[in-house]
Amino acid sequence: MGICTIDEGLTSLQQSQGYVWQVALEQHLYWLMVYCRWHPEASWKILEQAFFSGLKWPARPFIAKQSRKLVLKNLYSQGVGRFSLKQVLQAAEQCFVALEAHLSKNTFICGDTFSRFDLFAYAIVKNIDNHDMPTPLTSIIEGFSQLKLYQARVEQALKNKAGSVHNLTSLSA
Repeated sequence: MGICTIDEGLTSLQQSQGYVWQVALEQHLYWLMVYCRWHPEASWKILEQAFFSGLKWPARPFIAKQSRKLVLKNLYSQGVGRFSLKQVLQAAEQCFVALEAHLSKNTFICGDTFSRFDLFAYAIVKNIDNHDMPTPLTSIIEGFSQLKLYQARVEQALKNKAGSVHNLTSLSA
């Protein structure tokens, strides 16, 4: 598998570490986030409004109910759906603690180099820290200042990347 352009300069060790973080976040923290959106009734009501409000009656309640049923079934099959909310919140907090510790010593997932692994991590962290669609995880992540700072660093890196791409394309015109 070739190196993504955004990953240029990463060592093989950084590539390996980035991959491990990606797997941990996508295969564990992501599912904890999904659980907290679809399972607790209060979160479900917010998500239902956000996702299904554009549908007309009588289809809306049917599609929303069937969608929730399918997601909860997938959560159960994945394993996270077998946990209580308390267990899910504890597992997510452990992920936050690990990520916070890592990011307190590293600017990005792979050290000082912004990479595609930051895109995965950022997407999950940002979705959890979403006050427009709060879940029980939203209040927990508030206590992790490094995760807030990390989001700002990634957003700045994305702006810098977008600016350099824009400058390169405008030079060729």
